[in-house]
Amino acid sequence: MLSKQQQISVNTLDKPLLIIAGPGSGKTFTLTERIANLVVNHNVEPSQIMISTFTEKAAKELLTRISNKITQLGLKVNINEFYLGTLHSIFLELIDEHLEYSLFNKNYSVLDDFDQKFFIYRKVNSFFYKIDGLKEYVKAQSKWDKAQYLLGVFNKFTEENLDIELLKSSQDKELNYLASAYELYMTFMQEENCIDFALIQKEFYRIICEYPEVLEKIQNQIQYFMIDEYQDTNTLQELILLKLASKHQKICVVGDDDQSLYRFRGATVRNILEFQNNFKECEVVKLETNYRSHNDIIKYYNEFINEVEWSDDNNNYRHFKVIEPPKEATFEEQPVILKVSEDNEELWQQEVISFIQHCQDKKIVEDLNQITFLANSVKNTRIKNLIETLEANEIPVYSPRSDFYFQRDEIKLLIGFLLFIFKRYLDDYKTSEFKISTVDDYFIPCITLATNYIKTNIDTNKDLLEFLRTKAKIYTNLDVGKSTDDNITSIIYELIQFEPFASALDTNELATRNISMFINLCVKFESYYSVSVLTEKKLDIVLRSFFSIFLNFLYKGGISEYEDNEVLAPSGAVSFMTIHQSKGMEFPITVVTGLHHRPRSQYSKLDELIAPYLTKDEFEPVERMAEFDFMRLFYTAYSRAQNILVLSDMQRPKGSSKIPSKQLESSFKKALDWKDESFQNATYELESVKKADINHEYTFTSHISIYETCPLQYKFYRELEFTPARSGTIVFGTLVHQTIEDIHKDSMKSGFKTIPDHTIEQWFNTNYNLLVLKENAYLDQRVLKAALNQVKSYYKRNQVRISEIVAAEVDVSVLRNDYILKGVIDLIQGKDATVEIVDFKATKKPKDMNNKRLLSYKRQLEVYSHIVEERYNKKVSKMHLYYTGETENEPKITFNKQQSDMDKTLKEFDKIVEKIEAKDFDVEQRPLDLCKECDFRYYCARTKPEDKCTKGKFFK
Repeated sequence: MLSKQQQISVNTLDKPLLIIAGPGSGKTFTLTERIANLVVNHNVEPSQIMISTFTEKAAKELLTRISNKITQLGLKVNINEFYLGTLHSIFLELIDEHLEYSLFNKNYSVLDDFDQKFFIYRKVNSFFYKIDGLKEYVKAQSKWDKAQYLLGVFNKFTEENLDIELLKSSQDKELNYLASAYELYMTFMQEENCIDFALIQKEFYRIICEYPEVLEKIQNQIQYFMIDEYQDTNTLQELILLKLASKHQKICVVGDDDQSLYRFRGATVRNILEFQNNFKECEVVKLETNYRSHNDIIKYYNEFINEVEWSDDNNNYRHFKVIEPPKEATFEEQPVILKVSEDNEELWQQEVISFIQHCQDKKIVEDLNQITFLANSVKNTRIKNLIETLEANEIPVYSPRSDFYFQRDEIKLLIGFLLFIFKRYLDDYKTSEFKISTVDDYFIPCITLATNYIKTNIDTNKDLLEFLRTKAKIYTNLDVGKSTDDNITSIIYELIQFEPFASALDTNELATRNISMFINLCVKFESYYSVSVLTEKKLDIVLRSFFSIFLNFLYKGGISEYEDNEVLAPSGAVSFMTIHQSKGMEFPITVVTGLHHRPRSQYSKLDELIAPYLTKDEFEPVERMAEFDFMRLFYTAYSRAQNILVLSDMQRPKGSSKIPSKQLESSFKKALDWKDESFQNATYELESVKKADINHEYTFTSHISIYETCPLQYKFYRELEFTPARSGTIVFGTLVHQTIEDIHKDSMKSGFKTIPDHTIEQWFNTNYNLLVLKENAYLDQRVLKAALNQVKSYYKRNQVRISEIVAAEVDVSVLRNDYILKGVIDLIQGKDATVEIVDFKATKKPKDMNNKRLLSYKRQLEVYSHIVEERYNKKVSKMHLYYTGETENEPKITFNKQQSDMDKTLKEFDKIVEKIEAKDFDVEQRPLDLCKECDFRYYCARTKPEDKCTKGKFFK
């Protein structure tokens, strides 16, 4: 049931709305009701609504709530038509819709943080540091530090939307050089058709500023805007949103300035504090009821945030609010604010262990995942020592961001075995002038661990040893001019057939995820360096690049372990996470540590340099930013607790290392020592850890057909996200399909005018060049000519009928049985107001009409038919497969849609989705005809009988 303030939020639709949402105040529920109100009661189309969240997980959860709510109300909508996701993902979607206006082309690559950093790292010394004068100002010692610094500079310049020409003409030489480096970076990005996260925003802003027709089109399309976590938006995001919403002004922003944490990433709290200044008719609603936490915890963090004076003669730097529990709520008189501390590290660790064991012994917790530790960083020595001590005392820990990845045995063994095979790298290294500390610090210990592993049980490991010796012999004595069928990734896929990897793949999900990540990183390396197979000519260069550059970069920079974004806290383990990471979450017992921290300025030298070039002056006083950020950080931490809040650290009352720090001292004193009788004798009923409520998306080609072919392949490639060593030549089919799509879209746009051959050839060549850049895969001239002939033949045969196409590459989805069914289709006009579906295959038409693959394609078309009929309420009369490689006979196979066949297919689809959701990956019969192409063929051949795979679930 909606509260009065929530009702106002839900029903204020036609003017600007600012929702200040305190911790636990039901903002997601409120947003869901607001969106449902628009769609159900006001007939607003989903395509007219933009909803942004801070994370992709939050977007999935919100989409699930919206789709469930609208379905309950009996309305059928294409939920895929909402512009819903992070701001980055929405802006990228809008760029794709107007790609012809972009500086980037089809098949561009989006660089995540890792890709962007390595992109810069590879060019640091050879390009960026060739800029005259840059070395004088950027004095980072290591190549990694240089890349890290330039990454921050480039993102800052982008997010603040700085005028680079103005910086280049600045009187400040350092700015001149940094601006020149940024300009060079932008040149590389365009040449290599890459775009980073910050650049997504800048590019979209450039498009809507330089092309008024695009802005007007988007403004006419999207009329309602809902922006969550508005306190953590940046300058460029605000500029974009103000521009998009300026026409209709139906914008609702939601956030809490007290939880503004991302200044170090360019976010500015001024966006939420000044929102009313941008929209004079703005309504302000405050959600101040906390529905999740104990009253004592609410009072505690209210008092904490009010210890600071948040205003001066010029401005208020906070929306004043008082968070309260629901009026009808009742609370047990039990201590809920505790402290666990001691005066040295070893004693403190033992106190933490005793506290956890007490919670278990007294049945305060039913599952260790009800206890979560929050810290400013989980990578510092103090936290990592605590984690190791807990694990040594048989208290499992989940802490994927603590930089333990390269210390895991499975990773050290993989690297050790690779170094055994590629011994020539270490031999070459001994005589090379280029030395890296990673060899002695990490690689040699990896070899030692691998050697000791084999020696401990030489009989069991004899096959592994023979494999290593055979491979080592090949690569030590590879003949001049010779090549192998291997690359580094394929060798690892052979390695994992042996112990201890084979057992890990069956019983240890964390180890399996780590192996999957390592393989995926190796695939990235081979893509970056254009390594298809290992050849004698390039072997030493490849090995130096892999070990001395790539792995050295990863080791120095640190890598997080796998993190399941749909699992808040895995069962059976205590979780450690950063306070930033915990925002928006809630935990039954929240242990806040890192109480030694003091306010530290996030206002850097770079901020000072660019201050005169910002579009706005700094809003908050620079001298108070550190204090404000510190209080917001710990306010966020304290407000995560549902039932019990614990403050824990070493306690040192005096000196420079005083713990807790002055800023946290008063709140620490209010906490009760956990050894007090009132806690020791108390009983609690804690909340359980909430599971993510997400309707997953499934398609026929990416999910159902893979599972039907082999559930083990689905488990490894889809569920566990392994990347194939060689993805195969998908370029041919993609190239044909993309060029046919160009023909369709241009035909509809131009009124179906004749397209000359040279235009088709131009599209084809552009698509091919961009695919080569992205996939690092080439077609020889004969194959390339065959692909072009398929496209031209298609157009020649179908030029007259192309006018019947009503939609090309339509991305549609419907909600079905708690999952989302998706597809991408082309529609053509049928008879009697029906539509027909066509799908393209870049091969010859099969001669056998009972061909197993053909029947699978038919089922795929039946699934697409269901989606179209559910979404558009239009009957599908026919379904077509068009084989562009067919030159002699009729290239099209047509099926009449039979409702009974479609119903049968959908029921089979439902059953397979049920098995996938239940993690049921049993294999009755291995598809031996397909095993020869599968990377896991060695693993399966060794660990599974050839005729029938061993039964047993992957997850315990």
